[in-house]
Amino acid sequence: MVGTWNVVNPDGSKSVKKNETIGQNNTTYIKANANLDHYWADSDSTDGYHRQASMTKKSADPTLLLGSTDGMFYVRNKTATEAPDRQLPEPYYYHTPDGGTTKYYQQLGTRAMVHFEVGLASGGHAITIKYSHNVASVTRNGTGLFTVNFTNDMPTVNYIPSGVAMRRASGTPSGSNALFIAPLISNTKGDSFKVGSFVFKTWSSSDSPKDPSVVTLSIVGG
Repeated sequence: MVGTWNVVNPDGSKSVKKNETIGQNNTTYIKANANLDHYWADSDSTDGYHRQASMTKKSADPTLLLGSTDGMFYVRNKTATEAPDRQLPEPYYYHTPDGGTTKYYQQLGTRAMVHFEVGLASGGHAITIKYSHNVASVTRNGTGLFTVNFTNDMPTVNYIPSGVAMRRASGTPSGSNALFIAPLISNTKGDSFKVGSFVFKTWSSSDSPKDPSVVTLSIVGG
C-alpha cells in the first residue's frame, strides 16, 4: 500500500503540536489511498461506502468458508460441461446454511430485457418501448413477428429467453385468444437465436400468429 501509517495517534510522548503532524499524516493516508475502494470523506452521507467491488475469478468453486464467515461472493468461469461453446466468468454466491450442505448459487444477471407496447393497426402498429436493458430497438416484421435487437451482443446463441404477451379487449388488433411467445418454427436454431438479436412470434391458442398489445421479454444465460 502507498503511504506511511502512523500507528499511535495521539503519541503520548509528544506534544500537542507534534501530534498535529501525526494526525494529518493519517488523514492524508486515508483520503489518498482508502478512496481507491471505499471513497472515505467524500461527504457526510457517503463516508465509507463502497461504490464498486472488483475481484479476480477463482479457478473453481470454494470448498470452505474461513473463520466465522457465513457466505462468499465470487466469480469463476463456467465449465466446459456447463457451457460447451464458451466459458465466460459469472458471479456466484456460496454458503453453508446452518452448518449443513454447502450451497452454490449462480447470480444470473439479466443480459437483456424489454417491455414494449404495440399500437393499433390504424397507427401502423407503432412500437413503444416502456422499459428496457441492453435493447437497442424492437422491430415488427409482420403479424405477430418481432425482432428484439441488442445493444451489446449475447456471448453465444445459447441464452434463455422468457416472456409474456397480452392482447387488448377492443380495437384492431384485438381478440379473446391467449397469446404466448415462441421462437420461429424452423429447422434452424439460428433463425431465432442470434447473438445480436432474438426473433420470435406471438401465437394465439388457436395456433396462429396474432399481434399483441404488450410484450415483456427477459434473457439470461448464454
